[in-house]
Amino acid sequence: LTVTQTTTSSRRAGGVRAEELACEVHQVPDRDPTSPALLLSLNAGEPESNIEELLYSVGQYPGTTDVLADAPMGGFSELINVLAPEFAQLGGRPLFFSVRATNTEGGVKTVECQLPNFDVSPPTVEVTAPFSLQSHSRLLWASWRVLDDTALSRVQFGVSTSP
Repeated sequence: LTVTQTTTSSRRAGGVRAEELACEVHQVPDRDPTSPALLLSLNAGEPESNIEELLYSVGQYPGTTDVLADAPMGGFSELINVLAPEFAQLGGRPLFFSVRATNTEGGVKTVECQLPNFDVSPPTVEVTAPFSLQSHSRLLWASWRVLDDTALSRVQFGVSTSP
């Protein structure tokens, strides 16, 4: 999820004089689905002038700001509170981020990146019994399938003889 843009001269391009400007966004793993978080990071090396301001916007489509517009970044990475009202009802959809960097000389450069799926739903499990009656007192059989919108990093399960 890295987008890289390169310029050779910011004065001609009117942008930030960075050799490389890259944006990355991902959903923080292993969090409760009711409390998700996104991490937005920017690589904006500025060899000749300092980055003065970083603003990010979020949209449902590339280049849009219909979710959040011009929010300040506290540094080159930002943990985004997706419990904010702006993110309500956006689960299961891609989100598009744009970061605007302004340097002390007034040069501006914008880079975009995408979160392919904003996942806020808990995983679901389908359990199927291999047969309805079991006569063996030392064996317990079970079969299940775990479903989620995104790749699962860990699955935990327990087996019991109690209903």
